[in-house]
Amino acid sequence: MAYQAVISEHNYIFCHPRGNADIKPNTGGKTHDEVNLQKAIQWSQEQGRTLVTMAQKYYTTSTLKISKYDKEFIWEGGGITLVDVGGGSGAMIGCDIPTDNGDANIMVERHPVFKDMSLEGSTGQIGIDIGPTYGAQYLRIRAKNLNWAIYTRFGLMSLIEGCFATNCNNGWCFGIGNYSGATWSNSQSNSSIARMNRAYMNNNGVAFRTEHSSGIIYEGNIIEGGFVDIGYEMYAPNNTVVKDWTIRNLHYEVLQTGSAAIYSRWAGGIITVDKAQSGHPAIMADIGSTPGYTQITVSNVPYWNPENGLIFINNVATSWKLKNCDNQLHGNSPLNIFGGRTVKLGCAVSAGYDQVCVEPINR
Repeated sequence: MAYQAVISEHNYIFCHPRGNADIKPNTGGKTHDEVNLQKAIQWSQEQGRTLVTMAQKYYTTSTLKISKYDKEFIWEGGGITLVDVGGGSGAMIGCDIPTDNGDANIMVERHPVFKDMSLEGSTGQIGIDIGPTYGAQYLRIRAKNLNWAIYTRFGLMSLIEGCFATNCNNGWCFGIGNYSGATWSNSQSNSSIARMNRAYMNNNGVAFRTEHSSGIIYEGNIIEGGFVDIGYEMYAPNNTVVKDWTIRNLHYEVLQTGSAAIYSRWAGGIITVDKAQSGHPAIMADIGSTPGYTQITVSNVPYWNPENGLIFINNVATSWKLKNCDNQLHGNSPLNIFGGRTVKLGCAVSAGYDQVCVEPINR
């Protein structure tokens, strides 16, 4: 029938939509689309063919699962809108979790690619959560009304690009494994990149979260909406492995006061922020260590809209460098834009933490 998955002669598997949320008989409550999509995913991975869908709505009631062990999988969404009508709390696209570290180290050889699709579900769900991968790519994925848009777990060298999270509780997370034996030192999503994404939020959540992972780069993302607690969060308390985090071209327009564009609590490392702007009053960075020593460099910022005169919150054991920024950040009294622990001016290595080193633009 026209809505059933068919095998192409040109290394593609096409799955046509049913066009409604009708339940297929004898499936335990699954829709026609769900049964067909699951079969198409299976054939695609078994035969090494690209799965192709089209720019229409496909309805599901539970998680569509990809294989734990097939390394190759490409889903060309073609503008599909995947709509979950089951109201569950799992992932819309997921995978069985590893049994232990040994299983995870086999699964991590997978490198799936997801392109050009929209995911609509409920606020208890995650859009895509597929476990260990190495080099997975999530391209132009639009999530709406979910808990998280994409959540990587032991997703080394993941790429999230051109994605949208609209009215989700949270946006995207580079995280660690959720299986037996997974820790913050053996299942990180290290060396991952999120660039050119847009989070529009109204639910007091986190747009981008880094969970116990290092070498993360965020670039050219836009964060906006009415209520956002944190734009970029580094969550790695007491983690002695995580050491590096980079944010470039920060764009933050959030109406809610009391939020922070960047928030970090980790056991020390280096944070680099290059170019930033805010459309409404906000704290640019609230930085601290738990315990440890953090160094943050903020450079090339033309203007930031302060909240009650403050731009930075200096928490525990942090040193700051303000480089090539406009006079607003350098000025005659740069210490006045800091809240939290008292900071002092100084660039000497021996000055210790709670210091601000200023390198102004030569004019």
